[in-house]
Amino acid sequence: MKKLYISLILVTIFAISSIARDGDSGVENNGFFAFNYSMGTTFGSSNEFIGEPSFRGFNFDYRRKLNPNVSAGILLGYQHFYEKLDRDLYQAPNNPGVTISSVQSRLLSVIPVTIQGHYYFVNDSRFEPYLGFGIGVYKLEYEKWWGAAEDANDEWKLGMNGQIGTTFAITPDYFGINLGLVYHWVPSYEYNEIDGVTFLNLNLGLYLNF
Repeated sequence: MKKLYISLILVTIFAISSIARDGDSGVENNGFFAFNYSMGTTFGSSNEFIGEPSFRGFNFDYRRKLNPNVSAGILLGYQHFYEKLDRDLYQAPNNPGVTISSVQSRLLSVIPVTIQGHYYFVNDSRFEPYLGFGIGVYKLEYEKWWGAAEDANDEWKLGMNGQIGTTFAITPDYFGINLGLVYHWVPSYEYNEIDGVTFLNLNLGLYLNF
C-alpha cells in the first residue's frame, strides 16, 4: 500500500510538471522551490503524548503555476517531536501487571509526502498571500522508552494538510521569503495514547522562482 501511494504521487507530479511545461501559464517563471525551517506543536491526543513544541523540522516545497493564481506541486518534510518525563512509576511495556520506576522518553517523527495545490489572491505584488491544500502519505515513527525498554511503532498512513501563508519577493520574479502555517491531520493513525495525529507547522524559508 505504501508503494502504491508513493507511485500515485510521483505520477501526479510528473503530470503536473508536463502540463505546466507544455501549457502557457501566463507566468514568466512558473516554477517555485522553497526550503523551509519548520517549528511544530501537537493537538488532541498527539498533544497528550507529547506536549512540548518541536524546533527540529524542515521541508521542501515545490510548485508550478498553472496560471497566475493557481499552482500545483509537492511537499516533502520532516518534523521530530520529543518529550522527557520525570522519573515515576509506569506500567511496564507489554506487561500490564508490572510497574517500573523510570524516566520516560517519548518521540514522534513525522515525514509527510503530499501533493498540493495553492490559490494566490494577488499575483502582481511583492506579497502573494495564498491558501493551499495537500493530500498524500505520512510516515509516522512512534517511540516510548523506559530506560532501555522500548515500545515502538512505524507506519505509513494517508493524511492531509491545509495551508495559509504568503511569499515576499526580495528580487521580483526570482527570489524571496516564504512564511506560512500548515495544519497536518492523519486521522487513521492509532497507537496507544494516539488516536489520530494532528500538528501545526510554522514555516519560514527562502524560495527561488525559475
